[in-house]
Amino acid sequence: MSLILDPGGHRARIEIAKVVPAIWTRNSNAQGEAVTSRRNGRLILHGSGMHGANGAELVWQGKVFPALLVRREQGIEWNDEVHFQGDLALKGEAVLRIGNAVSNAFTLP
Repeated sequence: MSLILDPGGHRARIEIAKVVPAIWTRNSNAQGEAVTSRRNGRLILHGSGMHGANGAELVWQGKVFPALLVRREQGIEWNDEVHFQGDLALKGEAVLRIGNAVSNAFTLP
């Protein structure tokens, strides 16, 4: 969706896009080591903009790993969890993809 505003005689075009998934990282610039946990034999990525999504995938070194579950984290309204098979021993840069939307790049510890 596109809006054109004319505040005080200055014209601006604003694009409104769908929310894309974001993976939390351990620093404040959304880059670097992802916030992950392991529970019930699963690798879990933590972030936002993805609860209720279908078809989430972890993309690492050209390989695609489908998510087992995407849900809102219990007790934290704005935090989402994406669950993957727990025996993934991946290290290095990756992204989360949901449909055509791609998250920030992050590093798997």
